[in-house]
Amino acid sequence: MKTNIKFEYFVYSLPIILYYFLFFQYAVNAPKWDDFAIIQFVNEISNEPNLSNKISFLLKQHNEHRIVFTRVIALVDYYIFGKVNFIHLMFVGNLALLLIVFLIVKMVFQKTKKFILCFVLLLFWHSLCFYENIFWGMAAIQNFWIIAWFLLSLYFLLNNSKYRILVYFFTLIAVYTSGNGILLISIYSLFFLVKQDTRLFLKWIIFGFIILIAYFFNYRIPSQNNLTQFDFLIFLKSVFLLAGSMTEGLILPVKQYLFVMVFGIIISLFSFYKIFILGFKIFTKKEFSNSELSLFAILFFCFGTIFMVVFSRCGQIELEGFLLSRYKVYSVLLVSVLLISFVESFNFGGVIQLFILISVLFWFVCIQHYFLFFTINQRHFFTTMVFNWGNLKSNTGENQLQSWEGVIPFVYSNQVNKIDSTNSIKIRDKVHFEVSDYLNNNLLDNGLYLLLRNRKNIFLFPFIQNPKHSYRNLFNYSDFYEIGALFDSNLYEMGVLPGYYQVELYDRGVVHSWKGQTIYIPDIKSKEVEKNW
Repeated sequence: MKTNIKFEYFVYSLPIILYYFLFFQYAVNAPKWDDFAIIQFVNEISNEPNLSNKISFLLKQHNEHRIVFTRVIALVDYYIFGKVNFIHLMFVGNLALLLIVFLIVKMVFQKTKKFILCFVLLLFWHSLCFYENIFWGMAAIQNFWIIAWFLLSLYFLLNNSKYRILVYFFTLIAVYTSGNGILLISIYSLFFLVKQDTRLFLKWIIFGFIILIAYFFNYRIPSQNNLTQFDFLIFLKSVFLLAGSMTEGLILPVKQYLFVMVFGIIISLFSFYKIFILGFKIFTKKEFSNSELSLFAILFFCFGTIFMVVFSRCGQIELEGFLLSRYKVYSVLLVSVLLISFVESFNFGGVIQLFILISVLFWFVCIQHYFLFFTINQRHFFTTMVFNWGNLKSNTGENQLQSWEGVIPFVYSNQVNKIDSTNSIKIRDKVHFEVSDYLNNNLLDNGLYLLLRNRKNIFLFPFIQNPKHSYRNLFNYSDFYEIGALFDSNLYEMGVLPGYYQVELYDRGVVHSWKGQTIYIPDIKSKEVEKNW
């Protein structure tokens, strides 16, 4: 199948353009969960005059990891722009995806015509199935760049002995990007062992030993890693779910959970078969190519990481937790290299590759539609969180309005009357509001919000509308949502301060009273202790 080179690059650019269009549409400059540790680090290191203490802050353990690379990027951003911009961190993290695709193509392809499979790889690696990583500064850098550093180090290991020093360099960065970078030490030890180069093997072992000592110096096992809850059957199910997790969101006539599990089993068995066959071939000194070595190393790295993730989280999160989008990079990496290996093993021509392309396009369309819902909800959550932070820092509407970037210009126009506390509903746990006839198919910030106001504070929270995820609606984004909107959450956990509040709805620039409803949020610290007699 001959194609014009300009046409090829045009086709290649399409998923990339779409990806970054969505990125700039939905990215929010706000810290998310572990990002707060980045803020703390920047504050500590920028106010610390002592160099040794600065290095200590840089190397400090974060959960199971030492996220030196992420901290360096945040620090550079801080010194250039005067503050940490989390969209910058997300953008830097997402840049790794193109490098990952390029390196997979360079290392794993052997003889297949590349046009269709290259486009397939770009679809795999530029989809919203990674939405958590895409729009989360620290996770984007850590979870995307660890794969890029691994593939870079592997590329120089296999292809250019002249620049082998870069293998050591990229391995070092990988280890200090994410904890699973440690796997590279064992993978490359096997490589040097197979090569029967005693000098290189000893140098690598010494290097790896130094890295391990430095990494585990003053290391503390995180408290959530409770091995007493380990269950082998749950462990196995979790491995299969994580391995097949990239298929979550496909519209199929079977239950989604079941299909993901079955697909994960197939992928895992095929991977173990490949590892066994390639390992036997490599270690029995039969002829093998660099692409075979690359495939062996990537599969080893993927399942090593999957085992580490499942082992550290098994018993701590529900099985469905292994479908989280932040883990899907390893499912996509597995399928990427196995698909290329499968096509090359049977030397499939253009017709089969075209069938693969159509199948992957179907996957891509389903995934984009499915995860756009989560992407929008995540944006709403963090934009309102930024707004509410402004409320905690200051009681002036102007500061909050700036935090919201002008999206809600009418919130402060209505005067809040004195609230009648005698008719207020006391909220202790979850609060549930439902508007059964509401519909707004805007896919940005317009939508229904819960507004809690008194004379001192204003809090804003998004309602959720359920999407129409079906064959009929895959391309009809103008009819994205079902009728009805729901808010169901714990206001304590959402950071609402104690007090009496008017309950109102905010919708497209207009504030509506909720039937004159008021609620009371008690001070949880002063809550009376229950007696058991």
